[in-house]
Amino acid sequence: MEIKMNLNHSFNGFKLDATAIKLQSMDSSNIRLPYTGNLPIDADSAYIAFKMMPTQAMAVLVCKCAGKEKRFPLEYTATEITQVLDAFFFTHDGGTRFDNGLDRFWLGLWTAHYIDWKRTEAA
Repeated sequence: MEIKMNLNHSFNGFKLDATAIKLQSMDSSNIRLPYTGNLPIDADSAYIAFKMMPTQAMAVLVCKCAGKEKRFPLEYTATEITQVLDAFFFTHDGGTRFDNGLDRFWLGLWTAHYIDWKRTEAA
C-alpha cells in the first residue's frame, strides 16, 4: 500500500509497512486499524480506515497531528487488501474472528461486504 498522488502533498508513493497494521479496530462500528510504522509526517498517531462495499474497497491513512486529522488516500492491490483483511476478519482455520474490536452487528455487515468484494475481484 502506498499514498496516492495528490496535489496537496508531496508524499506520492510513500509505502506503508503492512506488518505495522494492527488487527484490532479502534472503532466498534468501522474498520479503523492502528498503524505503527513510519509516516510521511510527524504525527501523534495514525490508523488506516477501510470502507468495504460489495464492488469496491477503499483505504485511507489518517494521521492525527496536534488534535487534527490529516487524510491520505491509499493506492493498493487486491492482494494487499486481502492480506490485511483476511487476517482481520478470519482465524487461521477460516472461522470468524470475534475479537477484532467490531460489535457483532458491524462485524457481520463488514464481513459480508468484504466477502462480496472478494467474489467481485475474483470474477
